[in-house]
Amino acid sequence: MHQSFSDFIRTGGEGEFLLRKSDGRVLGRRVNWSVKNSFPDYSALRRNFEDQLDAIGRDNADMLLDALADAYDPPLEEQDLPSISGAVNETLSQWDQRLSAIWAEWNTHPQRLRPVRQAMEERLLRSFAGLINEIRQRDLGIEQYVWQTVGDEKVRASHSARNGGVYRWDSNDEKPGEASNCRCSARPVPPGADIGLLGPIGLLDRFLSDLGDDFTAGTGVRPQTFVERLRDGFYPESGITIDGEMLDVQTQGDLAKAFQQLGDAIKDNPDAFLNLLERRGDGLERLASVFGISNPDALAAAATLAAAGASNELIDQALTQARSPIDRFVGGTATSLVDIAEAIRSIPDIRLDDLRRVAEAIYADPSSLPEAMVEPFRERIAASDYAGALGYGLPEVLAGVAALGRVRRRAEGLSAPEELTLDRLRTDPDFEGVTNAGPYSPKFEKWINRGGTVELMPEGHFRYSADIDILGQPQRVSVEYPDGYPDFRPFMTHPSGVRSVEIDVSGTGRIDSRRANIAAGHPDWGSEAPAGWVWHHVEDARTMQLVPRTINEGFYHQGGASRVRNQ
Repeated sequence: MHQSFSDFIRTGGEGEFLLRKSDGRVLGRRVNWSVKNSFPDYSALRRNFEDQLDAIGRDNADMLLDALADAYDPPLEEQDLPSISGAVNETLSQWDQRLSAIWAEWNTHPQRLRPVRQAMEERLLRSFAGLINEIRQRDLGIEQYVWQTVGDEKVRASHSARNGGVYRWDSNDEKPGEASNCRCSARPVPPGADIGLLGPIGLLDRFLSDLGDDFTAGTGVRPQTFVERLRDGFYPESGITIDGEMLDVQTQGDLAKAFQQLGDAIKDNPDAFLNLLERRGDGLERLASVFGISNPDALAAAATLAAAGASNELIDQALTQARSPIDRFVGGTATSLVDIAEAIRSIPDIRLDDLRRVAEAIYADPSSLPEAMVEPFRERIAASDYAGALGYGLPEVLAGVAALGRVRRRAEGLSAPEELTLDRLRTDPDFEGVTNAGPYSPKFEKWINRGGTVELMPEGHFRYSADIDILGQPQRVSVEYPDGYPDFRPFMTHPSGVRSVEIDVSGTGRIDSRRANIAAGHPDWGSEAPAGWVWHHVEDARTMQLVPRTINEGFYHQGGASRVRNQ
């Protein structure tokens, strides 16, 4: 049974639809449709999800009662904790909405319903756990928390750096569990507890506490990922070493930021800085020297002046003397390290798969590569023109990556698709520089001007919709473009039961169609797909999907055939 009239027309089935004419089109709306009546085992699935929410609520209550056992007299009991019923109801509402969207997309592929639903539920459960923890702590008057990771190899470098740190709930910084797939948590700091040092001084104190008394700090050439080499124009990037081992870029960025903000921290809490100097003065001096602090003694003078109540003018003079004239160390400035760390956080790597393959080949030893791959780039490699060899200008690439990062962060807050209008595309800063779903997809402005619609999906990719002629009638059809390529899987509905095959793709339509027909067990189809259908080359340059010709032609794309021809 179908919710979508176009699905009903295309594949048949049972259903009652109300038809109406609009602008020369016939539109169909499902009558008395409800996901509750259509999704298999809906009631049982919803009860199970609600049970998981209850379990998370109980676990959170146990954690809070344990952490705050000595903070209240008499001790808190579970009934004293703030209610989370509003969060439960909101999460269940989101579950209903997202389940409806999953059914609309995947009802013709029942084998996909379970994994897609489970992935959706995992995201909601993580978000719910972080939400109720914050609600309860803030309602109890808890102002600060300790960031805790799960401690395995999957933890983000930026989150590992935060582990054990103390943060405020009222700050605008990222919270534990807030980022996509984040498994970190926030343990409450009881009111009046000794929470240690915060801010730049606290970060430096914790970092130095983990080092030996005789550590060495210096600079070296940092191993670089492709993203970093792309950012640096393929020139080696220097970095900070501790005992000869290179610090990861996130830790470098955090330390550089701490030294940048150290002046204000000294003014705010000079006694804490003087205490740090007393305990870790030698280590701080060695570390400061590689972050542009040429005269650490001037920092001590600034703190002494601040502790004595001296004017800001005198304190600032001492702080100015602490830094080298141009605030540089080998390879860049402290500011650049902060910017690098922020940039790497924002880059959605999945969007760079194609570019990465080319750039990695360019950066490798040309003698180890197939001649056909090397030849087009040989002259530009010799001239160190890596931007030209990539076929892109590096500023444009970086601008595009930054734009996609903004869009992805915007999408993380969506619970339903967000339609884009021409006015929004032209005025909304989140979409500045974003002109399409990827280099292999239609331009947003042209698509909308032709009567189509474009939506930003909660998963971070785009969906295009347009009127497509199906069985002599224009029907509204939607195709999603994850990673910039069209996903035609929902339309693999040929009556023969053939859906997709894998072949050695040549890049030539008739040859590949013949190979696909043979692989599908239908050599009798010859060198063409069945009438009204076409073999679509998927971007992996291996898979062929049998889809309606009108849909394949109506939604612009470049797929596996183009990739093979361009190799």
